[in-house]
Amino acid sequence: MNNESETKAVEVKEEPLLAIHPGKSGGVALRVCGITGARAMPATEPELVRLLAGFKWSVTTSGYVPVCVLERVEEFAGPAGGELAEHYGFLKGALQALGFKVVLVEPEEWQTLLGSGTTVSDIHSGARKWKLKAEAQRRFPHLTVAPETAEALLMLDWAMDPTRKARLAAAAGDTTSNPDPHPEQPCVTRFELAQLMQVSVRTVDRMIAAGEIPVRRVRGQVRFLRSDVEEYLTGAKLKS
Repeated sequence: MNNESETKAVEVKEEPLLAIHPGKSGGVALRVCGITGARAMPATEPELVRLLAGFKWSVTTSGYVPVCVLERVEEFAGPAGGELAEHYGFLKGALQALGFKVVLVEPEEWQTLLGSGTTVSDIHSGARKWKLKAEAQRRFPHLTVAPETAEALLMLDWAMDPTRKARLAAAAGDTTSNPDPHPEQPCVTRFELAQLMQVSVRTVDRMIAAGEIPVRRVRGQVRFLRSDVEEYLTGAKLKS
């Protein structure tokens, strides 16, 4: 047998990656074991947490660290902007609480793969939405791309580029260069508060409704000052 003509199968290990375009009309795309998939954003917060927890479990049992590329959301005025910011805050808090390495990406960054045809000025246009869907379908012909999943898939494709992937991996592994986790920041989200208190998010919502803990609202986003949380927990310990 001619050894020079022999070929050997080489296993190429590829780190799993999650990409999320936030918002209730957004989507989630993932790459695991060389397989790409996508789905629309789960309708409820518990469903979203279960999805993230399931991805984390599958990744960590294979010896990897869960990494998520998350599009950064700027604050917009009006009810729709407040709802988007609230969802983004919950999503970011859930990822952090579950132990994901979160890499925030500006929309302008991943949109560079589209070339000069798409600009930030038409970010909310319907025509752009369908253009993104067509581009995602071209890049992932084996998938049935929906408008809800197009941007998450394009973010994933952007992040999977070898040069960008190396940069994202470095950022995810170095908490000093990761712009997301800031333990010193004075506020926490509903999900983060639930994790700190080891209760459900629904319990936190009941506490808010009962006026048990002070709530701060920033452009529609619910936040809790760490000082208020510490004062509440100290009072709870004294009563127990």
